[in-house]
Formats: sequence, C-alpha cells, structure tokens
Amino acid sequence: MRNIVVFDNNREFKTYLKNQLELINIECVINECPKKFYGSCDYVIVNNGEYLDGYKENLSGKYLLINMDMLGDSIINFNGNVVTYGLGNRNTVTVSSMEKGNGSFVYCLQRALAGNNLLVIQPEEIPIKTYFKDNYELYSFMVTITIALIEGINSDSIRKYFNLRINNLPK
Repeated sequence: MRNIVVFDNNREFKTYLKNQLELINIECVINECPKKFYGSCDYVIVNNGEYLDGYKENLSGKYLLINMDMLGDSIINFNGNVVTYGLGNRNTVTVSSMEKGNGSFVYCLQRALAGNNLLVIQPEEIPIKTYFKDNYELYSFMVTITIALIEGINSDSIRKYFNLRINNLPK
C-alpha cells in the first residue's frame, strides 16, 4: 500500500488521481495536506504550490511530483527524488498532441528516472487514448502514469489500462 500526500484543494484532482490509480491496480492511501507534515511517505504531490506557504520544515518522501504550471513563488525544501510535471517542455514529465475532444494525448517522460527496485526508467513517449475533462484530469494522468512507471508497470500495460477505460465510458 502506497502512502500519498497531495497538496491541492481541488477535490476533482484528488478524485481523478484516486480513480486512475485504482484503475491500474496501485493500492494507495491519499492523504490531504496535513497541518504538520511528519515522517516520510512514498509520494508527495504538489499540484498547487500555494498550499505550501504554511510549511516551513522539510517535506520528506521517496518522490516529490511538482506541477510547475501551478507552483507560483513557493519554495520547497524536500528530501527525495524530484519529478517536475506540467505543460512546459522543460519538465521531467509533459504531454503533447493533446486532443481533448478526440480523447487522446501523448505522455512524455523527458529524462531517465530512478524507479523502485533499482529500476532505471528511460525517457519515452506513451500515446494514451482516453478522454479528459479538464487540465486537472490531465495533470492527474501525468502523475498516475509517472507513479505507474516508478512502480514497475510497463508502458504497454499502462496504455492498455487507459485504452480500456475509454472503451468502457458511457456514450
């Protein structure tokens, strides 16, 4: 069971994230950003940086995933592996070829990542055929796919999970 802490007050983002992680069979507990952050967790997700203003101490976890599109002027002290994501081309994870109406995008891992069990995840592009309602859902896909790769799920399996999702949505 993976322990995840999310910094963002958008309930839809957390719901999207929870549903997507369940779809790809990653068992987890998603915690709201606590008043005080003690100990370490598997993943710290900063989807909106304005919620870090009250945190003066270090955050600690195996991985920190930071949405650079919504970081603002936040300063983060973190112990662990940092993965940036967003729509900018300088992020570790980004997307291209977004077609909201057609239900597809290409997930792009721009740099190698250290995965669990001493895996090295090489840069790659993964075409995903699934609908997304808004940027929050697109950001949650970026996070979910990154976590799946870190957890050792291969890109073919990820693609199948989300392609299956699009075929099972109500018409």
